[in-house]
Amino acid sequence: RQGADICAFPVFPIPRRLSNPYGKQAYQLNTSKLQGLGLKFKGVQEMFNDCVESLKAQGHLLECPL
Repeated sequence: RQGADICAFPVFPIPRRLSNPYGKQAYQLNTSKLQGLGLKFKGVQEMFNDCVESLKAQGHLLECPL
């Protein structure tokens, strides 16, 4: 799946690995009450796509030649 995600934006250099300098995070978040009230969350892929499109529209991302 990771290869397909990277291919979605082939003109942008997307790193394959990210380091976590703070180690394992020790917190959890329970959203069941919010979901019970009808709040719907976007998936990571949808948020990423929206972010890239917004940054492109504002001129913050420059496309790299293939």
